[in-house]
Amino acid sequence: MNTETVTVTPLRREINEHAEIKPLPRPRTLSAQLQRGALAALSKVAPALTIDVLYGQYFTPFRYRPRTREREILNDAQRRRVHAAGREVVVYEWGAQPDYPWERRSTKSALLVHGWSGAAAQMTPFVAPLLAAGYSVRAFDWPAHGRSRGSQVTVAEVADVITALAREDAAPVIVAHSLGGSAALISAARGLDASAFVLFAAGARLDRYPLRFAEAVGAGPAHGVALKERLVRELGDDVIAPGHTPLLDRALDVPALFVHDVDDAEMPHEDSRWLASRFHHAHLVSTAGLGHRRILKDAPVLAEVIRFLERT
Repeated sequence: MNTETVTVTPLRREINEHAEIKPLPRPRTLSAQLQRGALAALSKVAPALTIDVLYGQYFTPFRYRPRTREREILNDAQRRRVHAAGREVVVYEWGAQPDYPWERRSTKSALLVHGWSGAAAQMTPFVAPLLAAGYSVRAFDWPAHGRSRGSQVTVAEVADVITALAREDAAPVIVAHSLGGSAALISAARGLDASAFVLFAAGARLDRYPLRFAEAVGAGPAHGVALKERLVRELGDDVIAPGHTPLLDRALDVPALFVHDVDDAEMPHEDSRWLASRFHHAHLVSTAGLGHRRILKDAPVLAEVIRFLERT
């Protein structure tokens, strides 16, 4: 049975039913502004070449800079480089090995998945609560993110990395944020074995982003449409609309918690509402005032995640 909880934070006293999705930020540095101007000029004289340039830029993330507390938690982890699904990623582990030989290793595990232009560091608020609940915890930097090598990556590649890493444990809990949640859905549609999903601001449809991206970098709407068509053609509908593909049916019996702020201006709240309606055993927690990223470190939200896992 699917249920919904609405939590109004002290930051807001009223809930907006539909937060307006904001455009992607335009470049602020001089070099980025010059690149934007050059792309705008190129789009007028060489449309096909512009699409090639956009396609490459679309899969090129920014590098996230961890905060002090995030670095401290990462430094407490066992760190290793792993080859998974043809990409090398940096994996962080907490509680994977007992402190003493006579202690039992935890049989419950959780895999933390960050979002686009993020890093495993952003998921560190989950480490202590999950360890206290008896889980061993792993996180990884996507390819081209954090400490992992590379300059470009697609969400489909991340989905394959999730599947590969999940095979190291017996049906782990997947805790994912934003586009990482979308990657987890793609992985689920492709046969991922997970015991539960905890998805924060997951995107059910990704076809809105090529248009936003094209506008942000200086190309016109027509180029955004052409970019979207190329993405659908080369990646497939299950990647562009991971929450809507019939292939997801194979995972709908897995218990799922969806957490989404109604004021999220990057991923629409309606995506999580739609996903919760698809899963057979889902709970939707809607917050207000936390936005797209603060939701990851809100103490009441973290407590709700642990309560959900204790019930599953």
